[in-house]
Parts: sequence; C-alpha cells; structure tokens
Amino acid sequence: MKKIMFISAFMAASAIAFSQMQTVQLNSKKMVFNDGGDLPAAKAFIITTDVRKTTGMIKMQIFDGTNFKNKPLNESDWKRNPDVNSSVAILPNHYKLRGGRDYTFRFLYYRELKENERSQIREMLNETVRIFVKTNIRQKEDRYKFLSNPSDIYNSLNGILKEGMVNYETKAGTRITSFSTIVENILRVMVKTKLVTDSTGTVKNDALQLLTGQLENEIEMVANSYQYVLDDEAALKNYPVEKTINTLALNVGYAGIYNNGNFDNLDYFSGPYAGVSFPLGKRAFSGRFWNNTSISAGIFLQDFKVSDSVKISGPIIEKPIYAALGYRVFDFLKFHAGAAILEEKNSGANGGSSVMVKPFIGLSIELNLWLGIGEK
Repeated sequence: MKKIMFISAFMAASAIAFSQMQTVQLNSKKMVFNDGGDLPAAKAFIITTDVRKTTGMIKMQIFDGTNFKNKPLNESDWKRNPDVNSSVAILPNHYKLRGGRDYTFRFLYYRELKENERSQIREMLNETVRIFVKTNIRQKEDRYKFLSNPSDIYNSLNGILKEGMVNYETKAGTRITSFSTIVENILRVMVKTKLVTDSTGTVKNDALQLLTGQLENEIEMVANSYQYVLDDEAALKNYPVEKTINTLALNVGYAGIYNNGNFDNLDYFSGPYAGVSFPLGKRAFSGRFWNNTSISAGIFLQDFKVSDSVKISGPIIEKPIYAALGYRVFDFLKFHAGAAILEEKNSGANGGSSVMVKPFIGLSIELNLWLGIGEK
C-alpha cells in the first residue's frame, strides 16, 4: 500500500513539474517542431513525438552545428516502460537554447536486442580481440614479445570494444567502453615475466592464456549488459530558435560622492544621476547573481558648488560622469558603487581647473527599455 502511495505521489509531482514546461510536438514524418514553428528560447521544454511499437529507446542529441563527431551540447533519452504500451515518447529538455540561434537535433531510435544478435556481438568481439592479441603479442624463446607497449595495447583493446559497441545501448544508459584494470595489469606483468616450461616444452606460467580468458569473461559481461541496438536515426539541422526581446536598462537615482574627510568630518557631494547598465549574465544561462550584477555608466544631472568661485562639473561633456558596478536588490531597485570623474573649475583670480576621480555610492530605479530587435 505504501509503495502504491509513493508511486502515485511521484507521478503526481512529475505531472505538476511537466505541466509548468512548454510542450513542443515533433512531427516524425515531416521532421519539424510545432508545424514548423520556432523553438522556445531560454527555457526548459518537453518534446513529444509518435513512436513505433518496436522502438524501445529514443536518444535526443543537441548540437551547435551539423558535425555529429563533435560532442553534443546535451543528451536526453526516453525508454519504453515494459508495462505500458505507449505510442507517444516524452523527452524533457532542460538545456536552455539561446534566442535567435540555430541548433541541430539528432534522434537515435533503438529497438530491443534479440538473443541471436547478442551471440553475434560475443563472436564479433571475441574474434576481433583474439586476432589483435595474436598479432601484437608473440612468444619468443622464454619471453613474450610485445609489438607495442602494454599501455598502447590496452588502449587499442578498449578502442576495439568502444567501436564495436557504438550502435548499442544499455538499459541503464551507461555504456561499458573499456576493459577492466585487471586486463591492463596482466599485460604489464606479461612484459616482465620470464616463461617457465616443463620437459615437454609446455609453458607452465602461461599468462597469455590468462589474458585471453579474462578478455572472454569481460566480453561476456559486455554482451549481457547491452539491451538496445540502433534501428534508425533522423536529424533536424540548423533548426531556428525564437528571437528574444532585447532591452536597455536605464537607471535614474540619487548618489553621494566622497570628497574628503572621515566619518566625523565628512565632506561629500550629492545629487541625481542617470545612466545605462549592462548585465554580466542572463539568468537562464548564468544564474541569478550574474544576472543581477551589471556594469553601469552615466552622468550626474547637476554640477556641484564648492564656493562662489569654485564649481565641480565634469570633463568633456561639462557634467560629472561615472562608471560603477551595480547589483539589483529588488525587481527595479539597484545599488551602485564606483568612481565618479569630476572636474574642479576655479573662476577666481587664480583660475584653472583639475580633474579628480572620487568614489561614490548610489541607489537607483532601473527601467528596461525594449529595443524591438531580436537577440543575436
């Protein structure tokens, strides 16, 4: 009873999680998403597609480009529940696509392995490995002669295994792509071993036989662990993602600029400022912190008066300018800390001017202005 309640609760929680994700329909005949519509940008989504009764597993790979030899950006898979005769496959995709870009989707369709095919895997791997070992390891007098060092032979054996099983998948989704370290250790011992023979010339400490026996045992485990064989594949190359809205963050606030003194005798200027901010990241791809952190620049909207003859403005545009790091503390409120570039102008008898860099802190309201263009 508890088991049934747990499964029901798990299925309900999964349904709620999936209901919050956008669903994208793959037409497996026309090979388009949503009748040719663009894919969602910067969000997780679910891909559903019709599936043949003979298909036991579907693997979906996402590529940046059309070269399938490159490592995919993301992989997800669907496996048929043996207790459910489903005609629809559900592939959750949690990899967030960037707006305005094209991605290639590759779908690999697998069916269940038959016993005669499993036997063929054993025979193929055993025969290939047997020929390789016989070619690269030979007995010469009282030693084994290696045509390559043990590490290279071990790596080559793993290459044979990996290449031989490239079109097969295990039920658990973990593929065995290498022989155990036992095989590697046997090879290292063999290259140092002096052979001992009896009166008939038969080798008593035949490590070569030990090696081939270990390889056969591990090949047996490999053949038994794989359950699916590649049956078909399809790809949607350079498929577009919807363009996202670009915004320009405008800041209007009030700040204090340190001039001199300490806490007991602090001298500072204060006034309104305005500028623009450029976030260091987007929340969908770099998290909340970097999305809330920005580089900002702008101007103070007024000059500052020190005396009747001394005025603080700024170079170039006749207004104080600033550069700062900003952090959004609420949805629209941003804290700034940075440096203000000021120009002190003396209109008195001495005249002249000087440029200063002073620290400042400020608090602003941030408004996002829609630019009306897509993300590139």
